[in-house]
Amino acid sequence: MPQSVTRHRVHVGMTLHPDTVTRLDALATRFRVGRGVIVDKMANVVERMYASGKLHCAHGQVCQIGRTDVPEVL
Repeated sequence: MPQSVTRHRVHVGMTLHPDTVTRLDALATRFRVGRGVIVDKMANVVERMYASGKLHCAHGQVCQIGRTDVPEVL
């Protein structure tokens, strides 16, 4: 029988532009998830992009055209 994995969510206070909160809410509603899930996915994609030096698409995989012009600053 496989062991269950326990995940602990960390609550982080963030200051965001009101437009960003509106966009997060729209995405969360569209995909029926919480804001935190959207932030988790975005952070994963950005971290992978900088770790590999290649641009990643929203799905988290390297862009098919293989661009490598990752900006120094977001």
